[in-house]
Amino acid sequence: MTDQTQRTAALTQAQERLRQERETFDRRKEKDAKSFRLRMTMGWIACALLPLLAVGAGAVLYFHKDFPDVAVNVSASTLLVEALACITGVWRAFAGGAPEVLQPVTAASNQEDAK
Repeated sequence: MTDQTQRTAALTQAQERLRQERETFDRRKEKDAKSFRLRMTMGWIACALLPLLAVGAGAVLYFHKDFPDVAVNVSASTLLVEALACITGVWRAFAGGAPEVLQPVTAASNQEDAK
């Protein structure tokens, strides 16, 4: 091969490697965005369900004389479990599982990390 052909082949390989690295980064970025939307949606659903269940369970507890003891006990347990689950779910959704930091995926940055 001539020197010009070798340089052209090396340039073509470098361009393809850069294209693949850019695509990898874009896919990670897209996955991170989807994960963030899912965590926020689940957190807000948990926040919406707590008041709904609290109103229902609270009504049963407030008017406990109108309901059988089993219903009152189930209602109190439901309220406690839902409150704990909501707190745990919201904590995990908003504060817990933070997404990984996006980092460059280029070969040059990987070589720098190895040093």
